[in-house]
Amino acid sequence: MPLKTCLFAIAALLYATLAPAQTTFAEALRNGWISIDARLAGSFGEHALRLTLTNRHKKMELLIPAGWHFVAEDTTVQNALTTQEVLVSLEKDQKRTLRLHAFCTNALKGSPHVDQAYISKGAAEGNMKELAQYVHHNKIQPDAVQGAVWSLCDGHGLTGIVHADLATFTAKLTGQPVPDYFVRNGYQPEPGGPAYSYAPVSVEGLFEHRTEKEESVSFGLYNAAGEPVQLFFENKSWWAGQHRFQFTFRVWGFPGGEHEIRLSDNSGKVLGSKLVSW
Repeated sequence: MPLKTCLFAIAALLYATLAPAQTTFAEALRNGWISIDARLAGSFGEHALRLTLTNRHKKMELLIPAGWHFVAEDTTVQNALTTQEVLVSLEKDQKRTLRLHAFCTNALKGSPHVDQAYISKGAAEGNMKELAQYVHHNKIQPDAVQGAVWSLCDGHGLTGIVHADLATFTAKLTGQPVPDYFVRNGYQPEPGGPAYSYAPVSVEGLFEHRTEKEESVSFGLYNAAGEPVQLFFENKSWWAGQHRFQFTFRVWGFPGGEHEIRLSDNSGKVLGSKLVSW
């Protein structure tokens, strides 16, 4: 065996021998190898949970999985689900603090105050586990995740998920149809107040249509009586062919219920439509 190859093999063997074995979060907690202090660092979402780890054992590489449940010590406020997988190195007796993405799993409970204490409940299972891992591996932006979590734990509609791929994945988990639009909720919870309230601010989505000839078209939102509520564009010249565009209708303050978005020509003939509701 060449000397260089031999030395490389010896170095690899020494590293494998001396490197700390990877330890799962569940194993470390179960055996008392680590102690934790979990507290809310801010609003649910990005870096919301402050997790302080203390290593009571030997040096370890600790793997915290995407999808871990934490229960609030105050039973009147929301519990939490983390969606990040983190590998952290801990020396013996070392203390380290992490900030993890975390989301509410109880829409009907109250909104906690900053520094609310949380207790480890255990690993997520089933659809919750799959959702958390999907969010982590696909690097879904935190501001798009809460609607998907609530759709699984609180039965919220999939139109509350403001991310097309995440909505499609959640639809697959729940067996529901994939939504072709979403409703953006403008409610901002305050500590001590309700965690969730329905306050739709916009209806957004993608619209596609093929025209067989050049024509002038308009696109708008109509109520159940067929009356125009809002126009997205009017008398726009389209060439013959396939057209695809994103739309946004501001609906804050408008009466809710079933509405229709319509593409029509300059004579008023409806060329394409879809139903939306909020």
